[in-house]
Amino acid sequence: MGLSVNPRLLACLAGSILSLGAPAGGQGQTGASLPRLQVPLYEVTSKGTGVRLGSLRFSQTAKGIVVHADVRGLLPGRNSMHIHEYRSCGPAVEKGQLVPGAAAGPHWDPTGVMGHVGHGAHGHGTPTAGGALPLGDLPELTANADGVSTSVVAATRLTSLKQILGRSVIVHRGLDGPKFACGVLPR
Repeated sequence: MGLSVNPRLLACLAGSILSLGAPAGGQGQTGASLPRLQVPLYEVTSKGTGVRLGSLRFSQTAKGIVVHADVRGLLPGRNSMHIHEYRSCGPAVEKGQLVPGAAAGPHWDPTGVMGHVGHGAHGHGTPTAGGALPLGDLPELTANADGVSTSVVAATRLTSLKQILGRSVIVHRGLDGPKFACGVLPR
């Protein structure tokens, strides 16, 4: 059963989380409005979520999804970002330890490139032996010396916001660091 989502209906239901409008500049558009998601990010803690750390705006374009970051508290340099399987930012037990943000589950991987070996087999943003990445692995965010990222990255393997609705997005501190910030995408 495929997911059929009317972006205008979502806008009514999701309020300020989903807004319709052309991406900035509108180049290459035919006048049709394309959906955008504004997702607030919160610090993940052992008790759930903490302070707001910024937001990510996902814009659907003809060439894929563009992610505009406005996030603080990161490590200067490169930081990993992923779509995760479940719509949760809470803690969960992994290998006997309570891990902040782990209720988001594994990286969203509808094509199964991670197989049964799990995330540790390829690391954040590192392709598997076959050269593939889980579809949920997004381009890295770059933070300035103050730990602020205003990166704009293109996730060209994602073709529609419908693919990621009802999931969560996790930002890690550094490339292989702990889960740091999380946002829940509307259904």
